[in-house]
Amino acid sequence: MTQDISLEQFDFLSSLFSRALKYQSEEQYALAQQYYEQVLGAIPNHVDSLHYLGLVKYKLGKSNDAIELLRKAALQSEKTAPSADSAEIYYNLGVVYKDHQEFQQAKDAYIHSVTINPRHILAHANLAVLTWRLIEPEVCEKHHRIAGELNPIFSTRLGDYYNALSELNAQPEILAFRHRILKLDFASAPGTDVIAINARPEDHIIPYLLNYDAKASPEVIASMHFKWGCNATLLNSGRMRRDLVAKDKAKKEHQKLCIAYVSADFREHAVARFLEPILENHDKTKFEIIAYANNKIVDQVTLRLKQYFDEWNEVSELDDDAFCHLVVKDKVDILVDLAGHSKGNRLLAFARKPAPVQISYLGYPNTTGLPTMDYRITDGISDPQGKTDLYYSESLLRLMGCFLCYRPELNSPAVKPLPAIKNGNITFGCFNNSMKINVETIQTWSEILQALPFSRLLLRGKIFAEEQSRRRLLQQFYDLGIAEDRLTLYPYVDTNFDALNLYNRMDIALDTFPYNGTTTTCESLWMGVPVITLAGKTHVSRVSLSILKTLDLDGLVTYSRADYMSTAIKLASDLTALSRLRESLRQRMRDSELTNGKHFTEKLEAKYLAISNVRSLRIY
Repeated sequence: MTQDISLEQFDFLSSLFSRALKYQSEEQYALAQQYYEQVLGAIPNHVDSLHYLGLVKYKLGKSNDAIELLRKAALQSEKTAPSADSAEIYYNLGVVYKDHQEFQQAKDAYIHSVTINPRHILAHANLAVLTWRLIEPEVCEKHHRIAGELNPIFSTRLGDYYNALSELNAQPEILAFRHRILKLDFASAPGTDVIAINARPEDHIIPYLLNYDAKASPEVIASMHFKWGCNATLLNSGRMRRDLVAKDKAKKEHQKLCIAYVSADFREHAVARFLEPILENHDKTKFEIIAYANNKIVDQVTLRLKQYFDEWNEVSELDDDAFCHLVVKDKVDILVDLAGHSKGNRLLAFARKPAPVQISYLGYPNTTGLPTMDYRITDGISDPQGKTDLYYSESLLRLMGCFLCYRPELNSPAVKPLPAIKNGNITFGCFNNSMKINVETIQTWSEILQALPFSRLLLRGKIFAEEQSRRRLLQQFYDLGIAEDRLTLYPYVDTNFDALNLYNRMDIALDTFPYNGTTTTCESLWMGVPVITLAGKTHVSRVSLSILKTLDLDGLVTYSRADYMSTAIKLASDLTALSRLRESLRQRMRDSELTNGKHFTEKLEAKYLAISNVRSLRIY
């Protein structure tokens, strides 16, 4: 440890250090802390004790202490020649900084780590995730690429890598990435690395990302969802419902039907816009409504939603075993997933079948792929009878009309007159996630802008706060003959009011394809901006179709690129008709089924009652 102490002291301190390591490995952190502190009492700059005590403090929830100790350990380690140990200390410092919400400091620590040890794969991966959050997609892409080179099957953060590529509109790299992930062997035996990677709750990457891939066929997308679902089910085969149930769950006839909603989005989020009208209108004489909140973010929307539930459970800190036992204890009749493969989901808990009936709804535009998910709620427009059923592991519950009910922002700005009348030119726009903007979409929009030489295009997305990303997208349009001054790129704005108010600068919204908008389609129409959509053959490309048909706006629905372009040009050529349409859209939405929460919830509850006695007979 040091040459300034006697041999007897050295042996004694070595013994203390060994005990500290042992207790730390056994997660007895309080005891480990005592022994590390004794070592440091004799040798204040002992690097390993500083390092590991920092990790112990972190585990004990004392982040400030952890940061101080890890910083000291890092500085001491660099007084000698930097080593792999130094890189590890900086990596752990980055982890603690990140969890402490000190993102720039975390970035600096990770950079120190990979500078000392360029082969530190986790430091590269975490640096990529962090720089994605800091809206630095070029840096994100770089470090994901390095991580992939260090380990070809490394995919614990592939989603962020793909996000970065998509936001950058790096189409050649996206295609190469797609080929790479499609080659992953999902059919490997249970317990192999590939299954372990791709069936974890944080790694729903391949099925999730293929929704954005314009080149992937519905069959391929469905197949990858099914393989993920089968793997997840195999991994949980020892923890299925038959092993969870310890007592009879049969309910007496007079008891209410228990419906439980599972979501990480009980907060300011698009899902809440469509869930709140349901929660507000549930018939509490027939239904007991439970929340399993998997979100760590609590805001004003969370507090508002909370009042609608009979019981509210925070489950983000529960592992899948504990979560499933809670579901069984609560005697849930119908467990409703509101996330699918999106962030914060609990699909691995659903794979264990803790409830007799399990339904996926709202938060994801595709199948979960799980054999244990009994139903998926949709409608006959988004999923025509007999046309899309083969793409789902679930049985489809089709509601009459649209499968959505929209709750407009309470504090919405007024709809202002058509901007083109004042500006003298048409402004098209799209506020969809920029991951949905693919090469074909850019080509189509460019042709529309070329046909109307004085028209402009307005886009909004958080990525546009980053200069390199802006330049890359502008260059793609420039290569197709659209000058930079014809595009306006807004980063995400701070408030919902300001975000909605941006629609007052737009005359016509252009939907993305094949991945349509949902919330943005509703927001646009609410703000008086008609949405031109290109309908496809699967749910993800037919949501706007369902919304527009509900509002009797079939004239805005197209079925080919040529039709899409001609509809946009025709609509832009009659400002009088466009102005009248703008003035009528908000009232049209108010009067429609799309915002009728009471009627929609009655339809949904009828479906719940109809399936309440159904028990899945599937073998899994």
